[in-house]
Amino acid sequence: MIKSVFTAHLSKYDKKDLTLLINDRSIGSLSSENKSNFVLTSNRDVHMISGFSNQSTYYDPRFNSDRIYLWNQAFKEMQSQGLKAFPNFIDDHHIYSEYLYLFTSEIFIGWQDRKNGLYLFRNGRLYRLQPTILPPNVFDPDWMKYTDFYSFVPRVSDIVFSISAKVFERLDAAKAEKMLQDNVQLTTSMSDILNLLRTYDRKLDLSWIGFEFERIEKNLFARVIEDDLSYAEGQSRLSQGQRDFTRLINSSRVSRVKNGQRLIPAPKPTGSSLSKSNRANPRLNRTKQMDHNHVNMENNRSLAGVAKSNRQSAIEENRLTRQKNLEKLENQRPHSDIMWDNVRSFSFEPIINNLKSAVKKFFYLIPHKPILSKFLATSIILVVIVLFTLIGSVIGSKSKTSNVDIPTETTPFVTRRIGQDEEVVPPDSALLEVDITVKANNLQLRQAPRSDAAIIAFLQRGDKVTQLSEPNNNWVFVRLDDGKTVGYVYAKSLLDE
Repeated sequence: MIKSVFTAHLSKYDKKDLTLLINDRSIGSLSSENKSNFVLTSNRDVHMISGFSNQSTYYDPRFNSDRIYLWNQAFKEMQSQGLKAFPNFIDDHHIYSEYLYLFTSEIFIGWQDRKNGLYLFRNGRLYRLQPTILPPNVFDPDWMKYTDFYSFVPRVSDIVFSISAKVFERLDAAKAEKMLQDNVQLTTSMSDILNLLRTYDRKLDLSWIGFEFERIEKNLFARVIEDDLSYAEGQSRLSQGQRDFTRLINSSRVSRVKNGQRLIPAPKPTGSSLSKSNRANPRLNRTKQMDHNHVNMENNRSLAGVAKSNRQSAIEENRLTRQKNLEKLENQRPHSDIMWDNVRSFSFEPIINNLKSAVKKFFYLIPHKPILSKFLATSIILVVIVLFTLIGSVIGSKSKTSNVDIPTETTPFVTRRIGQDEEVVPPDSALLEVDITVKANNLQLRQAPRSDAAIIAFLQRGDKVTQLSEPNNNWVFVRLDDGKTVGYVYAKSLLDE
């Protein structure tokens, strides 16, 4: 049993492109949780973190949700059967990822993108882990061939994190070690490290993922005691006896970060060397060694032929199995998932390419005459611009003329002012009280309902009056806003806008 704390941060770009599955929970582009930061404490026998990108070589938008489901199933099988169940599950379902970390109380193994570095903080010192050899005959040759493989034995209080090596190498190693020593939590340390890196790039938004091992409890009776076997014997019995493939893994080398963060490629497997007696007496055993080499050559040729035929049959079988699994998954998917996957996979790139092709053809209207073609295309564009400008100016002039204030017709005729002894006679009809705003630019209030009556007052646009009668012969009896002055106004000038 191992207790660990997972910590992850996804940049804005990776949040839309990358999906991380931490045990049985996911963050990123296919996650229901819209998060950029994630912290999870877990206490299990086997821990798993897998990540796959929409830009991956293995990406297929039809099976996004199915990939998450299959990785969840792999995690559940390893909880019940251990890490030994992992190679068979991968071989059966053919699922891939760009990031994968598996660890128990006895071993940490991981695959990750070669652009990232895997760093280990142990006993106050910061190391960079170096890639190691993947055990042969355990996984398909194409399995994670675009990634580097790492392995080491975890200890309590170890901190492991993955981050872009190209960016992280700009940081002073002593400062990074001090930040990891001073802070209790990895999230705080990484936040300080990123703030320091932002001196090179203010807008730096870097994705990283880390693990803190808090407690490790090894079960001494979990593993069956086995006879010592050679490497080749262990490989031959791996598939039959369901042996733990982790016993065939070489640990990663480490290098202090303060001495440089250079990546050291994984070493290549070496063949068996000569025995001590042969090295000590090369002349005495030369004939024997030549006979032995001849026999080995013949055996290797026969084994190579058998291995080649087996490999071809295995590849064909894997292809058929993969095709069958894909068809099965496709038939099980609801139509809504297919529709949304098609929406997510929609790209503007074909539209942009077609647009570029159309523009290119437009500027080459006349074959074999590029200058004349460009001149003609430019003339057409200018003519279109002039036409649109003229049409816009015509429409604008019409709208301006429609918005011009047309003064309302006012009553001309006599402009005599009312005398002091003259009175206004109200109409005989029933009085109303309707508040009206004067719309005319100039309106005359008269003593009587006729155009030659004396003028009581002049009204302007916006003045308030109260209508006291219905129109009679196109005249209306009104009262001004002062509440006292009354008179008649021309109804058409008052009521029409």
